[in-house]
Amino acid sequence: MSAPRPSDLPRSEAAHTTDPSEEEAPRWLLPALATLFFCSGLSALVYQVLWLRLLGLVFGVTVYAASTVLASFMAGLALGSFAAGRLADRLRRPLLWFAAAECLIALSALATPAALDGLQRAYAVVSPSLPGSVPALTLARFLMSFSVLLVPTALMGATLPLVIRSSLFRIDTLGLRLGLLYGTNTAGAIAGTLAAGLYLIPVLGISRTFAVAAAVNLGIAATAAALGLRIQTRHRPDGSPVAAAGAPVGESPAWLPRRTRGVVLAVFGISGFASLALEVIWFRSNVLLIRPTVYAFAAMLSTVLAGIAIGSWLIAPLLSRRWNWVAVLAVLEIAAAFTALGSFWTLMRSVDLTAQVGPWMELVMPAYLTPLFVTSFVTIFPTMLLFGAAFPVGMHLWTLGGPGAADRVAGRIGLFYAVNVVGSILGSLAAGFLLLPLLGARASLVIVCGLVVASGLLVLLVAPGVSRRSALASAGGVAVTFALVAGATGDPFDVFLAYRFPGQPLLWRE
Repeated sequence: MSAPRPSDLPRSEAAHTTDPSEEEAPRWLLPALATLFFCSGLSALVYQVLWLRLLGLVFGVTVYAASTVLASFMAGLALGSFAAGRLADRLRRPLLWFAAAECLIALSALATPAALDGLQRAYAVVSPSLPGSVPALTLARFLMSFSVLLVPTALMGATLPLVIRSSLFRIDTLGLRLGLLYGTNTAGAIAGTLAAGLYLIPVLGISRTFAVAAAVNLGIAATAAALGLRIQTRHRPDGSPVAAAGAPVGESPAWLPRRTRGVVLAVFGISGFASLALEVIWFRSNVLLIRPTVYAFAAMLSTVLAGIAIGSWLIAPLLSRRWNWVAVLAVLEIAAAFTALGSFWTLMRSVDLTAQVGPWMELVMPAYLTPLFVTSFVTIFPTMLLFGAAFPVGMHLWTLGGPGAADRVAGRIGLFYAVNVVGSILGSLAAGFLLLPLLGARASLVIVCGLVVASGLLVLLVAPGVSRRSALASAGGVAVTFALVAGATGDPFDVFLAYRFPGQPLLWRE
């Protein structure tokens, strides 16, 4: 595979002339937005944990029910992101709209317990008349949970385009801001997951935890409103947006072809599919070694989010460099597939690793949590780190459009995020309802990883500066290597049963 060359990358330096005294956004703006977005991610995941708990009382605590609830949650995010992206580029004060969204999130989330009580009564009436098939029950659960969660989740999805639009004074800093804000929001989600699962709900209960999360949203809204009164987006006579201090958003003097950007967008739909499908597969396989408790779920989900956040933070400062970022994206996707393929190997060795590092980890956490976090880290973290790094790269490439693209940044970001989330919905449902029941964990892992490898190779084929011959040669080498590694990948259930019942003939079905 040819190495990325600086000359191959579409440059994203802004070309514009401004008053030198008015070129930059206030220095406090980005740290302030990052802090607000951290708190927004925290409250969102607290709500998600709460809704999963309450909807479990309605639909039951099963893999199918949980997958359906998560799908309805993410569907709301996708709709909100897409709609807000189309709106945000035309707003003079997007930060005030962000404040309004946070306020409405608090109010609508506080109303969900009462709505879920009504949903429980309605489901008790409707469920006896539903067909007994899984697809019919799934559709009914999706529509009913979606009707309750639509408003708050759509508002949550709207926050990303609004915050990015609020932060954007110059297009040449877009990549840095995307990576920093997305990673910070994900870090807040980690804090929300751990706080809700390990402290808030056990100590405060459901009602008070809702109140705490709503108070966080209202605090965000008040702060964002105060900042929004100081920052606005003006418009020049030609209609292009200008930051309040007079610094134009700017244009990219060069951009990616439409075909390449289309491939990047499609690949991130696939990436969203793969990431959620892998999460379901990992949750299924990791229970071989750790009990499926609320603590195990919190450990695995926080590991997923930590990988995404750290990957975004690591790549963000590099996005201003003149690298061939299309080729870099291809490498990240292919590497993520191989690390995921090796996750079953690391899973079966996590017991020995836990014994080695356990005494050190017990200095900072209870002993019963050590195997949960060690197992989650070695199986999940490497892949999610690479996916986390790939997301800002893909979003940065997708926003590199033709003339006037800088004026549609929020719309592009909203569409990109929506496509990724729709892929995530399909991945969660496909893994939970089709792949695992029909094929088992090992075959499901190989199929999903193969899909990610194929998407990475597709990106490589359209990368500027990479010759078709080099791309095809690299694709052949990667495909052969993947086939060899996939063939050598063992089934963790086979390995576990052979270890647990040595020398005994077994007849089992996953």
